[in-house]
Amino acid sequence: MPPGALPLCPLPTAWTALVDPLDPLPEYPRPRLQREAWLSLNGPWDYAIRPGKESLPAAFDGTITVPFAVESALSGVMRQLLPGQLLWYSRSFETPPSWSGAPAVQLNFGAVDYECEVWLDGVSLGGHRGGYLPFSFIIGNTTGKHTLVVAVRDPGDRGVQSRGKQGLKPGLIMYSAVSGIWQTVWLEPLFSPKAALGRIETSCDLGRGLLSLRVGVVATGGAGGQAGDRACPAGTQAEGFRFRVDSKEGLVLEGSGRIGEELTLPFEGALPWSPASPRLYRLSVETDGGDRTNSYFAWRSFGVGDGGKDRRGRRRFLLNGEPLFLHGVLDQGYWPDGLYTAPTDEALAFDIEAARRLGFNMIRKHAKVEPARWYYHAARLGMIVFQDMPSGGRPRDPFVLGALGLYGPRLDDRKPLARCIGGAGDRKGRQDFLLELSGMVRELRGEAAVASFSPFNEGWGQFSAAEAVALIRKLDPSRPVDEASGWFDQGGGDFASIHRYSERLRWKAPQLRKPARAWFFSEYGGLALSVRGHFWPRKKEFGYRRFSDRRSLEEAWLRLLAQELEPKIAKGLAAACYTQITDVEQETNGLLTYDRLIWKVDEGRARLAGEALVAAGTAQIAPGVEKGTNCE
Repeated sequence: MPPGALPLCPLPTAWTALVDPLDPLPEYPRPRLQREAWLSLNGPWDYAIRPGKESLPAAFDGTITVPFAVESALSGVMRQLLPGQLLWYSRSFETPPSWSGAPAVQLNFGAVDYECEVWLDGVSLGGHRGGYLPFSFIIGNTTGKHTLVVAVRDPGDRGVQSRGKQGLKPGLIMYSAVSGIWQTVWLEPLFSPKAALGRIETSCDLGRGLLSLRVGVVATGGAGGQAGDRACPAGTQAEGFRFRVDSKEGLVLEGSGRIGEELTLPFEGALPWSPASPRLYRLSVETDGGDRTNSYFAWRSFGVGDGGKDRRGRRRFLLNGEPLFLHGVLDQGYWPDGLYTAPTDEALAFDIEAARRLGFNMIRKHAKVEPARWYYHAARLGMIVFQDMPSGGRPRDPFVLGALGLYGPRLDDRKPLARCIGGAGDRKGRQDFLLELSGMVRELRGEAAVASFSPFNEGWGQFSAAEAVALIRKLDPSRPVDEASGWFDQGGGDFASIHRYSERLRWKAPQLRKPARAWFFSEYGGLALSVRGHFWPRKKEFGYRRFSDRRSLEEAWLRLLAQELEPKIAKGLAAACYTQITDVEQETNGLLTYDRLIWKVDEGRARLAGEALVAAGTAQIAPGVEKGTNCE
């Protein structure tokens, strides 16, 4: 596609034509660590697809629009990268003259799927594995013109890597595979490279009115990795920093500290964050060396009981120490024009806004990690997020797993047989999964709206769930964990997590006999309606319960809320998650069509019903639950 041309998309959205191929997604991509000076590298790059053993091609195949995956319409390419192939990217850049005084520049990638190596002017900067997490390189002073090259491999579903619901042959509940750069690439100057800010983390104790603040710096090694894991470079003295906390009304708190040291500060009178009042505090930090960033945080806590129970002895989800019934919606994060990448920032926020308009107070982010701006939008819009780890392992038949999970014997996921059934028989794959799980938790534990993590879904790639839960809790003790969403429950975590797609939401299951956990219909509904002219161009449609018209679908959903969910709240139901917010490719279970143009239910009626369910559910929960205190 020539630079500046618009793509031909088989199912455009309202935002497709608004994409500027020369400057797509121009917003700063990292709201929790935002520098004023930066340079986006989004836009036209040269690309080529070659056999995996070939070196940098002498000629390229054409132009690709970054940061859209090569398989997407918005990339301008729409070609599938196959296992064994290499996807090459190349572009030139010049940094602004105002950066000439910076001794170093940081090159940042939001995410590249799956494995890549990066060169600057023919010199390797290093590589990165994992398709969902950010990484960066320190590249020194970059005055003048330079050439950046990236090579990407992606085995797709022929590998064992974490890939969520991507399939080389999509169908049923599996969707298009995505490869290559799919989040923003950018540069920013580091005027204080020995103590450049790399991580800002806050935690709060609501009970005692204390705010904790810890600042880390960019790791200065050459290999790609997540920034900010080190307190300060080895052999150097911790540099000082100053901070300021502001609300909409003005200054709330200010002070100073040393990098790597944890500050504990009185924060009396702070106003808590909630879906009804999504209040965020702005945090500004400046080092003695002159590095400045802006961040944000929320005063809130998440938990499940912390020892408190309702009048029937069942645990509940707690927000800021108070019981709250959660009515959520599943969100796959796919787009017909950009696949994994929303076409614009407005589009990125749209599904969250749509969920709020339909009366939901929670989104389950399913088998995908979103760009940082998505989590910021969730926080500012007041949407609680339950975060899945993208599934990995060998391909498996989800319906065989479902039958075993629903009707088969209880399987011990520490044993070889259970691991083989779930596709987790590869030892190296299990090690990589735990590394990526650790990276996801580290990356998202500072997000204000993220309330829970789930390492496994429906047995896909599942192994040693208890080990995964322990790892999550070690990295982030402030959030509850959904150990195994759906089935293959091992008796751990904070939720008894069940999937039910039927007219009657039956829940007689062994995992419900443990009152120490909260009961959670982590998937229900799946009511399907195909809308002519708004359906992905594939021959075979998939849906759990199909309807022929909008009214019958709407009535069926409202019956589920009134007749199936609400009566179970008094019996201990703590949360429920509807499948799903939009159609995804051939799957038509959405409350909106895949192009987001048609709402399949009446917005006003749905919102009243959803808000009434949350209100009734919260009112049925007895007061006096012990309050949780930790948040981040």
